[in-house]
Amino acid sequence: MSKRIVRKKNSPNRMLFFVFLLVFIGGIVFFFRSSFFTVESVYVEGASKVDKNEVLTVCGIQQGENIFDFSAKKAQESIKTITNVKNASVVRIYPNTVKIVVTERVPFMVICSDGNYIAIDDTGKVLSVANALNDSSGVIVSGLSGISASPGDQFDFMSNVSVQTADEIFTYLKNESLYDYVSELHVSSNSCYYLYTKKSNVIKFYSLSAFTSNEDFIKLFLENEDRQIMVEVIEGCNPVYKTIDIK
Repeated sequence: MSKRIVRKKNSPNRMLFFVFLLVFIGGIVFFFRSSFFTVESVYVEGASKVDKNEVLTVCGIQQGENIFDFSAKKAQESIKTITNVKNASVVRIYPNTVKIVVTERVPFMVICSDGNYIAIDDTGKVLSVANALNDSSGVIVSGLSGISASPGDQFDFMSNVSVQTADEIFTYLKNESLYDYVSELHVSSNSCYYLYTKKSNVIKFYSLSAFTSNEDFIKLFLENEDRQIMVEVIEGCNPVYKTIDIK
């Protein structure tokens, strides 16, 4: 005895549901693609040294395009190719505005060599090369020669012993919140280091180990010494206060 296969007919209600769903989805797509979400304003925050027009050009976001058409991640990576930009975020402010927040690179040291001032941030990125100091430059490293670089280069701190020493000293000062106490590290012709403070004091040392072995004293000296004096720190010895001619 054969069985009869009974085919169920699609109910009108089910068909109406699918029609409604398609219309609903189409309406959503039409809404989000409408002129309501057309970019009318793109603005930049946090850029004081970086050219805002350059940021707007590099990001690739255009007024008049749909706010969902661009990739925020791709725009951020493009902006970070600008030499003085450390980080960037692109934020959609619905329905029609885009905010770009830029974090600028800050000079960590300025190497003075052969009449040029090479500003470098703490990652080794060369920010600028000029024949004059900028008011917002980092701590100066003077007395060097034969060092050259171009904006955008990645500087190798280990390529020069004196620069490597400066990097380690400035990193220590930064970590101990002492960086703002100093203004210049001078390297003399006999490879002696003179660390000038903003209180017109000077710390003299002959090697990085001499500095690191006296870090506790140097911290106290920078924080508390108000006399305009010079102190010499030597590895394994007590600090010596005396007048020294800088040559």
